[in-house]
Amino acid sequence: MDKKVEPKNFKEYIWNKFIYMGIAGPVITLLLIIIDVYLSPWFSWSGNALSDLGVMPYGYLFNSGLIIGGLLSTLFVLAIFKKINFKPLYLIVIGTISLAFVGVLNEHYSYIHLAFALVYFVFTPIGILIYSFKTKKIYKYWGFFVSISSIIDIIVGIYFYYFYIKIGLAIPEIIEAILLSLWCVVGAFSNGYINGSNWSIV
Repeated sequence: MDKKVEPKNFKEYIWNKFIYMGIAGPVITLLLIIIDVYLSPWFSWSGNALSDLGVMPYGYLFNSGLIIGGLLSTLFVLAIFKKINFKPLYLIVIGTISLAFVGVLNEHYSYIHLAFALVYFVFTPIGILIYSFKTKKIYKYWGFFVSISSIIDIIVGIYFYYFYIKIGLAIPEIIEAILLSLWCVVGAFSNGYINGSNWSIV
């Protein structure tokens, strides 16, 4: 017979399960983006931004992917905060909530949409970078790699788009999205299955 969870521990039990949202959120987001790209033959990785998908016929796939991923990733980061109470984690929370708003307020909202996108692409890696100083061994260096690579990626992408050659932002956007997603997935997996190891997120 399964052991019954005591009511006084149920809240903690739920928070522990939110760690797994770090796997579900990124997987759902990337999967829906891939499906939308597949269904959109007009889309060009070298000529478009990912957000262009959000205002086309299958835009509901892209937008819902960002909303779901942003909300689930927020639960993941809050679950970490619940364990260690490290306030700079709120930078990542601001980033993940902004990701959800990128889906809610698509390109039709112009500069508002752009502002939320920039907050996601900037605040999230900066938050990860600061948090990495608190993590253990291998995961610390993984966080350094993901955050610094993401910051360099988006800076180079914006530079080439605005100052060098007019190329789409989709490539640097998807690179950073994959890097940030992998940080969540690896952290959630390590904390859930090999907690206490050198890869542990807390």
